Amino acid sequence: MKHVIYAVFSLALFALTACPSAPTQPPKPQPTPTPVGTPVGAVSSKTIGVTGGMLSSSDGVIKLEIPAGAFLSDQNVGIQEITNNAPGRAGKAYRLTPEGTVFSKPVKLRFAYRNDEIVGSAPQLLSVAFQDSGGVWRMYRKPKLDLATKTITVETTHFSDWSKVEGSQLLPNTTKVKVGQSLQLKIVHCANYDNPDDIFIPLPGGETNECGYNIANFSAKNWSVDAKTGGNSSVGTVSATGTKADGTATYTAPATKPSKNPVAVSVEVADLTQEFSSLTLVANITIEDNTGWTGKIKYHEEGSIVTAPSKPMTGQIQDSYSFDETQEITKTNSSTPEYFWLDLNATSSSTYLETAYTRHESNQCSGGYLTEHWWEAQENLTGHETKSSSLYVASDGSYSMTFGSIGTKGVRKWKFHDKVTAVCPPPDPSYDTTSSSENSIGRVGKEAVLQGKIDPKNPNKLSGKLEFDSTQGDIPTRVTVIWEISRN
Repeated sequence: MKHVIYAVFSLALFALTACPSAPTQPPKPQPTPTPVGTPVGAVSSKTIGVTGGMLSSSDGVIKLEIPAGAFLSDQNVGIQEITNNAPGRAGKAYRLTPEGTVFSKPVKLRFAYRNDEIVGSAPQLLSVAFQDSGGVWRMYRKPKLDLATKTITVETTHFSDWSKVEGSQLLPNTTKVKVGQSLQLKIVHCANYDNPDDIFIPLPGGETNECGYNIANFSAKNWSVDAKTGGNSSVGTVSATGTKADGTATYTAPATKPSKNPVAVSVEVADLTQEFSSLTLVANITIEDNTGWTGKIKYHEEGSIVTAPSKPMTGQIQDSYSFDETQEITKTNSSTPEYFWLDLNATSSSTYLETAYTRHESNQCSGGYLTEHWWEAQENLTGHETKSSSLYVASDGSYSMTFGSIGTKGVRKWKFHDKVTAVCPPPDPSYDTTSSSENSIGRVGKEAVLQGKIDPKNPNKLSGKLEFDSTQGDIPTRVTVIWEISRN
C-alpha cells in the first residue's frame, strides 16, 4: 500500500508541475475525530498468559494471535463488537480489551472479509484501521492481503478499537434510482498524502463513510453499465463529468426497469499502484418503477356579503362563508411516465353564518311587538377517494395538474333563534325559542388547473399557489389553492 500511495502522489505531483495551467487541487481534508463506538452484543474473552494464545470474535471475523512473551502475566483478553464510526468502514468494528494494553512483542490481527462488504471497492484497496486516543482513525499503509483466504492481517503492539476500511471506493456503492432519473457517482479516497513513508495514514471524513478526497483525476476511465461501455437505453447510460478522466460520473436510469436488476455500474481505475496496472470498481444500482407522487393540495374558499332584509324587516343580513378542503394523494396510477391519474382522499369542513336583525313597531297595543331573529349553520364534511384528478409533466419540465369533482358528504347543524317581546299593554306573552336540526348534505368541489415548471435543482418536488375569484351561491368568494407534492 505504501507503493500505492507513493505512485499516485508522484503522478499527481508530476501533473501539477509539468502543466502550470492545471487547476489548483482543492485543500486536502484533515484528519477528523469520530465518536467512540458503543458496545454491541456479548464479549468473546479468554485468559492468555506468557505462553501466548489465540482468540476469535464470536462471529469469526477477527482473530488474535498472541505470541509467547507478549504478556508478562496472565491477561483476560476480550473482543467486543462496537458501532462502527470509521471513515471508509467495511463491515463491523471491534474493541480489543484491556484497552491501552501494550505488548512486549507484536500481536497479529487477522480480519476476514466478504465480497458484499467491499461493493464499490476492491480487495486490493482494503486495509485495517484503529482509533487513537484523540478519536482519529489511522489506517495501515501496507497490510498483508490474502485473496485466497479472503483475509487481511496486520501487527500491533497495543489494544484499541479496530475496523476494516476501504482505501478507495465508488460511491454510492449500493443504491436505488427511479426509472428515467439520474444519479451522481464519484470515486473517493481515505488517504492523506502527507508523509508518504509513515506506517499509518490518519483518516479524514468524520462520521461519514466517504472520506472525501478524490484521487481519480488522472486515472478513472471506461465507465460502463453491465460491461457495456457507456451503457445503453436498456440498462441506463453513464458518462464522466468534468474532464475525460475525472473521478465523477452521471448515471441515468432507463425508461423501464431492465430485465437484469440491479445493474452494475463500473469504472476502471488505472495507474494506482506499481503492483496492479488497473482495478475495476463496481456499484450496484437497483432500478425502481416511478410509483408516482405523494403530498397534499389545500383548497380554501372565503367570502361574505351584506344585504338589506325585505320589508317590513329592518336592519341588515350578513352572510359569511368559508370552506377548507385538504386533498391528500393516496395513489398514483401511471399510463405513461409523464401522465398520471391521482387518487385523492379529501377531508373538508365549511362554516356558513347568516345573521339577521329585524325590528317592527306598531301604535296599536294589540299588535305592538318587537321581533329579533337570527340563525346560523355549520357544515362538517368528509370526503372519499376520487380518480378525477390528473397530472401531466412535459419533457421541458412544465407540468399541469387538474383536480376537482371531489364528492363530499356530511352533516349541517343549524340553530334558529326567535324572540318576540310585547312593548305596550295589554301585555302579550313574550317568548324566546331556540331550535336546531341536522341533515345530510352533499358538495362537489370546484375544479382548478395548477400549472408550473419543475425546479431543476429539486426535480422531485412540485409546489405552488393559485388564487382566483368565484361565488358560493350569491356570496362573492376568494379561492386559494396551495399544493406541495413530491415524487416517490
